[in-house]
Amino acid sequence: MQNLRRTWSGTTRLLTGVAAMLVVSVPMYGATTGEGEQGAGLSEWVTCGVFYRIVAASLMSRSRRTGADLDALTEDARSLLNTAMSAGKRIAQTTDTDFDAVWKTEFQYQIDIIGGSYRDVRRLKLRFEDDCKSLLLDASSASLREEELRPQAEV
Repeated sequence: MQNLRRTWSGTTRLLTGVAAMLVVSVPMYGATTGEGEQGAGLSEWVTCGVFYRIVAASLMSRSRRTGADLDALTEDARSLLNTAMSAGKRIAQTTDTDFDAVWKTEFQYQIDIIGGSYRDVRRLKLRFEDDCKSLLLDASSASLREEELRPQAEV
C-alpha cells in the first residue's frame, strides 16, 4: 500500500509538471502582434526562438566536433533566433508577461525533448521547423506589406 502511495505521489507530481508545461507551450492567442486574431502570440515566438537557439548551438557543436565550416548556417540560425526573440519580447512587454520565465520553461521543455544532447536536434526539427519557418515567413511578408503601404517621402 505504501508503495502505491509513493507511485501515485510521483505520478501526481509528473502530471502537474506536464500540465504546467502545456499551459506555457500552448499558444496564447490573446497576445497578438497587432494584427488582430491573425497575429502570432508570445508562445509561438518563444518556441521558435528557443528552437533556433538550440539549432545554432547544435551547429556550433557539430562544427567544433567535426571541423566542418558551418558558420553561415549558424549565423542564419542566430539571425532567426534574434528575430523571434525581438518579437517575443515586444509581445511580452505589451501583455505585461515575464519573457524570461516563459523562455526558461520552453527551453527546458525542448532540452528534455532532445534528452540534453545537441546531436538529437532532429527531434526538434521534426516538431517545430515547418511551423517556425511559416511564422517567420508570415512575419516578413507582413513587414513587407507594411513597407509598401507606408507613404513614400517626396524627393
